[in-house]
Amino acid sequence: MNPTVLAHIALTITCLRFTPGSTESVRRDIELQYANRSRAIVTHEVRGVLDVLAPGFSMHYVQGSIAGRKEWEDGLRARMAELATQAKRAKDAGGEWKNPESVSTVLQKIAVHGDRATVTAQTTTKNRATYPHGVAYTATLEETSEDTWVRTALGWRLLTIEQLHNRTMTDEVRTAAPKPKQ
Repeated sequence: MNPTVLAHIALTITCLRFTPGSTESVRRDIELQYANRSRAIVTHEVRGVLDVLAPGFSMHYVQGSIAGRKEWEDGLRARMAELATQAKRAKDAGGEWKNPESVSTVLQKIAVHGDRATVTAQTTTKNRATYPHGVAYTATLEETSEDTWVRTALGWRLLTIEQLHNRTMTDEVRTAAPKPKQ
């Protein structure tokens, strides 16, 4: 086959695959938004978490309760403040509190319907703390959710999170003898 024809076919396939609005393009955009949210959670930046949300955001918890955006935002602010307090207490005691240490989201499934996308996502949050008395604590939270995203003038924004499953695994490991006080 003519090399020019092959190049044209390859360019056409590439353009079709990554056309704005194509599933692959939307997947990349939404993966970037999850990464932005994860970074903001790890660094305790409330504004960064909120920037990912659509105006009508709601959280549907696995046990059946629902929080609207205002209620969820108030809870987020309170939780971020508590995390900062816990980190300071641990540091003052000679330990370290990394809550969360990392957050990652894997898109298991995505369906795009115009300006809406439904994503089945698995989010893993890892927390770690060490204390001067020789105890290390780790906890891993795994959450599976069905998330609805909407395309806005600012890009894709998270409209709803519906928790399908969540579980926490916790370890407490004695790492060493307590450090002597000086």
